[in-house]
Order: sequence, then structure tokens, then C-alpha cells
Amino acid sequence: MNTQNVMRALDGTLFPLLNKESNVFFYLGYNGSPGVISFPNNELLFVDQFKNALNHLDHQKLFAKLIIYMDGPGAGAFLD
Repeated sequence: MNTQNVMRALDGTLFPLLNKESNVFFYLGYNGSPGVISFPNNELLFVDQFKNALNHLDHQKLFAKLIIYMDGPGAGAFLD
């Protein structure tokens, strides 16, 4: 897992069959700190990037229901 794959999953390009009837479960277990996800290859994903990608999913109507489960330090900072 890396930043590029997460962003592709969230913008709909990794799963091109997403549509307004899709039910999406997104799990991300990670290391990092509040507001930052650190991947094993030392790439970083920041809270603003994550929120912008979620807004894109919403505006493009690429899901009916979206569940996000984040397991890592400071996960609440991503969803407040």
C-alpha cells in the first residue's frame, strides 16, 4: 500500500466500476501521527489530501454508502 494506491482508490480510478449504487468499505491500518499517514515506503498522506479525495468521491456520486475504518495514531483527525 502506498499513497498513490490510496488516492486512486478514493478518486475512483482504482475501481472503475464504482457508481451511485456502490456500497464502499474502506479500511486503512497505518502508522503516523495526527493528520498524517506514513506508509512503509516512507510516503506520507496528509489529512487535506484524504478529505479532498473523499469530496471528489461524493461530488462524482461514486457511492451510495461509504464506511471508513481507520486504525492508526490520530485517525480521528482525518474524519472530524
